[in-house]
Amino acid sequence: QGLKVSFPQARGQVAGRSFRRLARRTAGKVMGRTGATGIRRGSGRTSRASHTARRVLREERVHPAIEIAATRAAHEYFAEARTRAFNKDDRVLHLPRGGVYVKTAAGPVQIGSPPETIKDSVSNGLPVPTHFVIPLERFSLHDGLSVSEVEFPAYFNFFILGKCIDIVTTATGEQIIRDVFAETLVCERECSLEAEFGRFAGDESRDAAPDISRESAYFSAPKNAKPINVDALMHFTHFDSAGIADLGSGVTIAHEGSHFVVREEGEEVCRCPTVIMLPPPPSAGPRWASKTSLFKPPVFGVTVLGASHGFDAQGATSGFVIWVHGRGICVDPPPHTIEALRQEGIAPRQIGAVILTHCHADHDAGTFQKLLMETRVTLMTTLTIRDSFLRKYSRITGLDVAFLEQLFDYRPAKLGQPNFWRGAEFRFFYALHTIPCAGFEVFCGGRSLVYSADTLNDPKRIRDMRDEGVLSGARAQQLLDFPWGHDLILHEAGVPPIHTPIAVLKELPLEVRERLLLIHISEKDAMASGLRYARVGIEHTVRLVDSGAAADCPAHAAGGQFADAAEALDAVLASDLFRGLSIADASEVLLMARARTFKAGEMVGSAGSRSEALLVISEGVVRVDIPDEANLTARLAAVNVRAHARGEGGSRGHSGEEGSDSEGSRWESETTSMGPSSAPTSRRSSAQGGNLLFNTNPMSRRNSAAGGVLAGLSPTRRASSNFAHIDIIGHGMLGHDATGRESPSPFMPEALPE
Repeated sequence: QGLKVSFPQARGQVAGRSFRRLARRTAGKVMGRTGATGIRRGSGRTSRASHTARRVLREERVHPAIEIAATRAAHEYFAEARTRAFNKDDRVLHLPRGGVYVKTAAGPVQIGSPPETIKDSVSNGLPVPTHFVIPLERFSLHDGLSVSEVEFPAYFNFFILGKCIDIVTTATGEQIIRDVFAETLVCERECSLEAEFGRFAGDESRDAAPDISRESAYFSAPKNAKPINVDALMHFTHFDSAGIADLGSGVTIAHEGSHFVVREEGEEVCRCPTVIMLPPPPSAGPRWASKTSLFKPPVFGVTVLGASHGFDAQGATSGFVIWVHGRGICVDPPPHTIEALRQEGIAPRQIGAVILTHCHADHDAGTFQKLLMETRVTLMTTLTIRDSFLRKYSRITGLDVAFLEQLFDYRPAKLGQPNFWRGAEFRFFYALHTIPCAGFEVFCGGRSLVYSADTLNDPKRIRDMRDEGVLSGARAQQLLDFPWGHDLILHEAGVPPIHTPIAVLKELPLEVRERLLLIHISEKDAMASGLRYARVGIEHTVRLVDSGAAADCPAHAAGGQFADAAEALDAVLASDLFRGLSIADASEVLLMARARTFKAGEMVGSAGSRSEALLVISEGVVRVDIPDEANLTARLAAVNVRAHARGEGGSRGHSGEEGSDSEGSRWESETTSMGPSSAPTSRRSSAQGGNLLFNTNPMSRRNSAAGGVLAGLSPTRRASSNFAHIDIIGHGMLGHDATGRESPSPFMPEALPE
């Protein structure tokens, strides 16, 4: 229905078929494959249907522009239907973040548990479930997220409601959950930190090293006569030999083939697949379409992505980007950070590194998603935290630790000495928390910031812990001497007793409070305290050193030539084509590179023109328009275009596809769109002859900054041919029309596709 009503203008544009007939056939296949006879029936069928719709359209071999439009229409229809279907008075509800909520006589039952799932219940006025059914596939590789995250449901029920949750799973599933909680609840392992100190760390730093096992044991001691361990937080209900789990009160859950079936007094209440499909990430739509300027990162500064905690139904969990010389390092990115950055017009490859502070789900779920979904991101954390992170996600995903280590580049955070990244100096320290947790200081351009990470920064409690022998004298003094003197202080104020009480921060001197931004706290609580809250969004970026005041930065010394060289290399090395350049090769690239600037709406190239340069986008947005045989222009601003040649025989091109040297051969592009569901969708559209621009930057909706590659290829030359020079282009909005027609400014809303 969504296909039929949303794009009437597309009818007749597919040769030999009616768009209405295509829509009906697509809808029939979608419903047939998903078994969705009604939008409210079955778990995850709406999101699953939108995935299937895209696959069906690919099989129909429709023009890519229509595929993109129709896929988006289908997704929007399913999303709208899902919203209409969410009525908290219904017995079976599909939660916005994924999973199925079932009301039963035994209490609420939830099948599937993605990150931040309790926020769905709280924000919709529903009781937080006490029964959680673990799907057979505990992790969605498609989305890069766990669908068995029961950490915060357990914490919320135990610490806030004083309840114990019931986990419905197999005996194997129980052991996996116990192993995960061994990394997240308290640190039960003996941790030796000797290997984490740098070669130049002094005795003072070593003396202040924490005894992590002892500190964790302090936090796990019984509170209100209740011990804090896995058995206190949850109990397990197993499926019996017949595949049935009895929840009491006449409620049973049966594992029947590919479905879980919830019955009450023998009557079926809900039937949903055992594999949970997550909905697309929340999105405000293509916000970049109305922007009139690009985000220019500061030389040194911070953009907050989320400032709240895992119990707050309204705010995103804490995470932020530290900008250093135009590139970002993301600290504890919240889930779907990749999509959030795209919505703000920031290329994911501008964020080339991640700092993980600790292994609680509100801090590491988005971290693992970014490492899994992107190419060769650098992870910076301590050795203890990294090993815990790998063990945890090895159990959740079922993938070996050795394999997970290959997903990212690891840069150890050394204690007691500076750690350098892009000219900035990072100094790490262990915070006081239930599990190993690292805070840090950053220095750049004569300015500095400090991030407390999750910590109990309460002087009275610290002194009590010292007196009880939990903390050594040096460790306690290090915690008491928190570095309040920085230009920017990002300090947490989470839920006690394992976080810093807001009353402690309110007692700080005025000149310290003026430099303090609260994080890991709900906006409501922050506003009530009278202290400043870390505002979310690029418009609230804190610019400690801006481009106009960069002279003091080390990388901008000696007239700025090093900064220019670094910027050029960043743009080139961010593309897959040049990722493996040696230092010697990089020097040649710098010698042949030159900077070029284009005005908004200026044509970069068109079909039939000849290019002698490989163009690398340093900054800006480019629109690529490709005509098909019927001269129907497909405006693919929402896709990436990777060029390859295809013809009678020929050479291997840049992307490894076959090419042709024959004159007049057809040059095809493979368009890749993350689409509404963030799942890569590929189609081929063709252009006859001429030059073809392509972009290797893996972005959807926007081709922006950091390594986008535009290569001019002539059909008379091999795709792998050398170029005379490399042009670094930036500082403008780029647009061209492959038909040679005048292209309107890509910044005008009417010139952009939906």
